[in-house]
Amino acid sequence: MLASPRGVSKERIGHYYAKDNYYFNEKQKFEILGNNASRIENKDVTQEDINELVSNRKMVAKDLTFSASKSFGIEYSLGDKYVREKIENSWNNAIKEGVSYMEKSGLLTYKYKLEGKSRVGEARGCLFVPVQHEVNRECEPLLHTHLLLLNSGLDKQGNNRALDFAAICAHRNAIGRVVDHAFAKNLVDAGFELRSRIIETKNGKEENYFEFSHIDDKVIDAFSTRRKQVLNAAELIKNERGYENISDGELNQIAAVNSRKTKQKFDRESSEKIWNDIAIKSNYTPLKIVTAERLNSFEKSNNAEFINNIYEKAKGKIIETEAGFTRLELIEETQKQAAIECMPVSVEEVNRCINSDKDLLKAGDKIEKFAHEIYFKVV
Repeated sequence: MLASPRGVSKERIGHYYAKDNYYFNEKQKFEILGNNASRIENKDVTQEDINELVSNRKMVAKDLTFSASKSFGIEYSLGDKYVREKIENSWNNAIKEGVSYMEKSGLLTYKYKLEGKSRVGEARGCLFVPVQHEVNRECEPLLHTHLLLLNSGLDKQGNNRALDFAAICAHRNAIGRVVDHAFAKNLVDAGFELRSRIIETKNGKEENYFEFSHIDDKVIDAFSTRRKQVLNAAELIKNERGYENISDGELNQIAAVNSRKTKQKFDRESSEKIWNDIAIKSNYTPLKIVTAERLNSFEKSNNAEFINNIYEKAKGKIIETEAGFTRLELIEETQKQAAIECMPVSVEEVNRCINSDKDLLKAGDKIEKFAHEIYFKVV
């Protein structure tokens, strides 16, 4: 899942580098991701490097915070060392898949003026700095990554441009789902068994997300006091003047901000004692090492016929309400439907369905980025 992107000011960027701060990467280094990461000779960048890249702009970056479903964080923090490594590799590769998706989709843009009119251009060479963490503000297990999208992109002439983040913000749910599916697919391919869980999203709707099959809802709830804090805060303010007519999603977002505590320094030893106590009370049992035999017993999530059926179902749902739709919408809806069936589906797999679909008519012959591809159903 991808939270609402937040701006990071020049003053605030220091918090991501402070060694005693929540944001600091436990590995004490920052890596650059993106097609043009070569813009930085040394991939382990410093705060000074970032300020130079963004030409000392007031907003240095957007914090795109990707969070894995709760059971993955629980297993990552309390599970076997071998299992932990598999989860971390799967997660890091999924974050890279999210970066690739944003680069290929046409969602990275900048604004400029031409003949007195505001235009949007494709930003090239964008840079991402991932900062991984395993706990939330309550020091509970929550595997997540603050992916800093630096406020720097190149136009066709190679000029350094400030980014326009509107498209990223508008499509954040779709971007988050791409990472969720990439992560789940990596886990399945590594031999883990998953289940589908229905949760209520911030906009009040119910959607399906992946969880480890051996961790039930009782265990998840036991490690989810932060979620309870937000819901309790929302309950307290919903009848206050000025909040009567806003949606549950907006109310939860306000409650999340209002109930935030100051980020604490993470003490693993003391946290593990608390975690183990919660684990015992909730009957959580860590997953044992995933053996080669166990790995071979799982089918890979590459059943082309099954994926195509999910794609057709998703397309049918969109066509019911939309005359024209984008490739991005087809990808997102297909992944939504696939999650219901507990089948992680990659962007590439959905694209293969779209590219071979004879019942779709593309508007225009021009080869464009995903975000601009408009399709119609062939009548």
